[in-house]
Amino acid sequence: MPSTLKRFIAHRPDEVEVFDWWELRGSLVETIHAHQQGDQEARRELLRLLESKHSLLLKPGSPVPHNMPPLDMLKFMAAQALHLGGQTDDEELQRALAHVEGSAASPTLRRFARLTLLARRQASGSPSR
Repeated sequence: MPSTLKRFIAHRPDEVEVFDWWELRGSLVETIHAHQQGDQEARRELLRLLESKHSLLLKPGSPVPHNMPPLDMLKFMAAQALHLGGQTDDEELQRALAHVEGSAASPTLRRFARLTLLARRQASGSPSR
């Protein structure tokens, strides 16, 4: 059975599927751990999450993070993991962060994406926008 994170990323945006917060977050933590161990499929899953245009419906009674929308919290965790484990000239990550910067509901996540992009561009010697 695919992980909860893979199910979330794979479901079509026009389909209604509800997810349990702790199950989805736990699946993300497992994916981050796999990425930290060098698993390239896990890295691709994290990038797909960042570029996802899905909305996240949680099961009734699921707890929600209090400082940003649940999907933005998941993307924040994925972006941090990819940033900390990536090379500064990683074009896929820069593209995903640019998508997050332009689409996230949370000002905190948008700011993180913008500052991370700036730092990565400066570190790689690329011109900033």
